[in-house]
Amino acid sequence: MSEESSQDQQILKIPLYCYHSKPFLVEELALEESYQNLHYGRCCVIGRLAQDSTDSSNWFLENIRLPSLPKKYSLPEGTINLLLSIRNFRRSIPNGKICEIIGECILNDTTIDKTASKIPLTSKDITEKLNYLSTKSPQCVLEYKTFLLTRYKPAISVDDIKVLERGHELAERNIEIRMLSKK
Repeated sequence: MSEESSQDQQILKIPLYCYHSKPFLVEELALEESYQNLHYGRCCVIGRLAQDSTDSSNWFLENIRLPSLPKKYSLPEGTINLLLSIRNFRRSIPNGKICEIIGECILNDTTIDKTASKIPLTSKDITEKLNYLSTKSPQCVLEYKTFLLTRYKPAISVDDIKVLERGHELAERNIEIRMLSKK
């Protein structure tokens, strides 16, 4: 058996739900390609709220540039966005404002069919399915991962939106705290 096939058959650790709102950058969640590694649970993300120009029912959180980072390590504002699921959010949404979004990290079905019942996935759902498929064949695992990447995108199921006056600074402090806690 090749080394690659033995890796596909290893059992992945089921993630534990995070009950506190862990801070993230938009880029960290939006660019994650290994969906089983996506944060599982509550999170808070700071960015600029934007409404989809083609479908006003879709909202996104765009990345913001952190001033203390050198330009070569930072994307321009609005380059990356994260889909927001606002089904249960009943207040007005401050379009164009820098906000802190608090909610749950999910994977949202991005297919066009609006009539279909779309149930979001979590990294736990994906990990469990990959563990099951790894008992079948490496091909099943590969097909499922391809299916996920073509149909699902990371999103936040929104519980609260807080408009921030100094969002750039708060995002930087969140990153500094994370860096210090890892030492």
